[in-house]
Amino acid sequence: MRSRKPSLYEQALKQIKRLERATRRAEKRGYQFDLPFRRTRTGEEKTRYTQKEVERLKSLHLKDLYKYSKVGTPETGYKSGEEYRKEEARWQAQQAARQRWANEWKRRREQEEREDRAFKRQFYRSISETVINNAMRRENWRYSDRYYEKFLEIVNRAKEINVDATAQAFQDMINAGVLQPIQQHYKPDNFFFDLAEFSEYFDGIISEDEVEELKNDDEYEEDNDGFEYIEDGLLDEIFG
Repeated sequence: MRSRKPSLYEQALKQIKRLERATRRAEKRGYQFDLPFRRTRTGEEKTRYTQKEVERLKSLHLKDLYKYSKVGTPETGYKSGEEYRKEEARWQAQQAARQRWANEWKRRREQEEREDRAFKRQFYRSISETVINNAMRRENWRYSDRYYEKFLEIVNRAKEINVDATAQAFQDMINAGVLQPIQQHYKPDNFFFDLAEFSEYFDGIISEDEVEELKNDDEYEEDNDGFEYIEDGLLDEIFG
């Protein structure tokens, strides 16, 4: 069974109720509405609506209803809703402009802070790299290549974890007077003692057990690489 089509009167009441609900939002902002849609021109309650009137009601929205409103009190006087809406719109536009500027200022500030942090990270990383490179400069080390490489391996492993912490470890060694004596040693019988002391500054990058394993490694057996046969004066001449 087909449902009955609403009458023009029912359609009109549905649209009027929609518009009345819309005005409640504006009433919270101080508007007082007196909608004329339920009354005739003489003030009597409407009981009939034409198709044209229904179509017009359907086309209306809140922005079209301010002309039926006012704002104010008997004590302060009233202002037409349309005029007050214009003032409200100007104020909202100003607020929106202020908010846009605040958002833009915040965006720029955050961008500057990100760029500043990135610059500082790069700057301090550059300093850290310089400290590490200076400390591991090959010409500063008197150990032969294979012993020097083991120290370098520890440093490279530490750098992978934290470059800045690695640089700080070298700085701590320099401040404690530890680094230069290790660099100036050249005999293999100093190697394991130096390696253990060196590794202490790198938070377990190489453990005591690893040092012990190296002692049993044929590659690091305690040969003297011929250094014991060289006089100190000749060493000074070689190493400057």
